[in-house]
Amino acid sequence: MRIQDASIGYAPYSDTLDAPGDRRRFCFYAAAQGIEFEVITQGTARRDVVFVAGTADITAWVDADPSVAIVYDIVDSYLALPRWSVKSLGRGVAKRLSGETSRLALSYRKAIEAMCVRADAVVCSTEEQRRTILSHNDNVHVILDHHGAEVRKHKRSYEPHHPFRLVWEGLPYTLPAFGEISGALERVGARHPLEVHIVTDAQFHRYAGRFQCQGTERFAQRYLARPRMHEWRVDTLAEVVTSCDLAVIPAVLDDPMFAGKPENRLLLFWRMGMPVIASATPAYKRAMAAAGLDMTCGDASSWERMLERYITDRKAREVAARRGCAFVEVAHSESRLVEQWDAVLASVGFDVGG
Repeated sequence: MRIQDASIGYAPYSDTLDAPGDRRRFCFYAAAQGIEFEVITQGTARRDVVFVAGTADITAWVDADPSVAIVYDIVDSYLALPRWSVKSLGRGVAKRLSGETSRLALSYRKAIEAMCVRADAVVCSTEEQRRTILSHNDNVHVILDHHGAEVRKHKRSYEPHHPFRLVWEGLPYTLPAFGEISGALERVGARHPLEVHIVTDAQFHRYAGRFQCQGTERFAQRYLARPRMHEWRVDTLAEVVTSCDLAVIPAVLDDPMFAGKPENRLLLFWRMGMPVIASATPAYKRAMAAAGLDMTCGDASSWERMLERYITDRKAREVAARRGCAFVEVAHSESRLVEQWDAVLASVGFDVGG
């Protein structure tokens, strides 16, 4: 069947389709290919194909009619968590209490595994995820995010500011990663005055995305002495980021969810022409090596050495930024992303040509 003739449903991250997971993934692809779709939330809906986002109600979609082709898009490394960890066991209860799922899954990990088995294709974001999912489904595709809406400015000057400006972007609940490098920042900051600019949501819910709302600045101050806070907005993100000197992406390497994240944030910074230092997760190490860079850190001492080098070397920052930008423009171009999503649809029996 030609995809233009198919009835297509999308179970989204957000009803308004403005969540990053919507905008950067399936919705980007649908817009690029002129594919019309309907937002649906009921697992009983009958469509030729339904794209199910990672936060959709998988307890309902796992029982979707067999005639419906299901493409399950799971970005985070939930299956990397120990089966009996608190996060694994508590997630299903929290999602039911919050109304995110229509049925209780005492083991949310098992629910994810069942959804992978039911799906006709699974889309994930790292090779490590793909290898895990292959034990549940043999049609697995690795696709990263599209950042066209956010990249509205490119860094042009690499002359440093005084104080030197570091920048971080992300969801508030990942801010604890700064605890891994706080000592390094303090020691480097004693030699070179620093500002740490944080671009994130002004408020967030700490648990299950719905419980215990709190202000992000106060939360950030647990890990940073004087963070410079900027509210995350599509229209101002690039302006804030490119006004800084060096981007940082710390991660908690012994936490499977942190360590299993894809390189999306790294690629976003590179698209803006930013040099980046990142923790040595598998995805960041792989992307850095592909770009011909060695800017990942495995511990606090390597963070200190790397920060010292790139704070004091303007030319090194510029070279790193240009290499990263050149890599992402070729290896992760918009046309390449469209081809990858085309391949997903072709793998479940749809003609995407013409």
